[in-house]
Amino acid sequence: MFLTSPPRAAVNVSVACRPRRAVPFSLQVLGYFLQAMESDFYLRYYVGHKGKFGHEFLEFEFRPDGKLRYANNSNYKNDVMIRKEAYVHKSVMEELKRIIDDSEITKEDDALWPPPDRVGRQKIALQLKATLENVTNLRPVGEDFRWYLKMKCGNCGEVSEKWQYIRLMDSVALKGGRGSASMVQKCKLCARENSIEILSSTIKSYNAEDNEKFKTIVEFECRGLEPVDFQPQAGFAAEGVESGTVFSEINLQEKDWTDYDEKTQESVGIYEVTHQFVKC
Repeated sequence: MFLTSPPRAAVNVSVACRPRRAVPFSLQVLGYFLQAMESDFYLRYYVGHKGKFGHEFLEFEFRPDGKLRYANNSNYKNDVMIRKEAYVHKSVMEELKRIIDDSEITKEDDALWPPPDRVGRQKIALQLKATLENVTNLRPVGEDFRWYLKMKCGNCGEVSEKWQYIRLMDSVALKGGRGSASMVQKCKLCARENSIEILSSTIKSYNAEDNEKFKTIVEFECRGLEPVDFQPQAGFAAEGVESGTVFSEINLQEKDWTDYDEKTQESVGIYEVTHQFVKC
């Protein structure tokens, strides 16, 4: 008997085992668990993680003697098959059997499973919008410019809590001789190796004619790492529209910047800096 529909609620159960200790496990099924049986009873269920090669799941085999055998058939941790045996209390068996009977799922149906995980290569553009006062050619300066980002794992959806930066000057080799990237990182949750690359040819300045409009200032090639937030900081430069005066070391962390142009004797500034990400 198979349960293949993605579960709707998580239920934590402690399975009593011999000798003397409980083997805890978390089943994301539709409710609770089982009944004494006259024959073997097999259950497979989806645990909510999209696997590297499709789906990841646990398998359970319940026997009339009350013994439970289960296997972790996922590639989630170290790509190793984990198998254990335990004795299951009758009440656990009764509730699990009831739940499966109520679900009316009696055979495997792959159409009910989520689509296989496909984390591929994609380009994502960072667009900037700001109000410019008497300045133009706002741009990041140098290969050591730091793009501060928060990133999401394309496999499991985990989002980084802290700001991370990537730079053009950094190059990290990918496994298997597949080139390099600005950052290579293993996800703390699902252990997938992801990467992101700054595409240097796509870096553009934000000019006076772009005032108060979104414009792409850089594109990233993403292989598993997806930027979801951007924090502009130091390292920008701009020029006076009329004077050509260079203003270096502009810090946009506060989303506003002001200065004074001695040549034209007028104030200059960058205000209301916002951003968005778009897929290319």
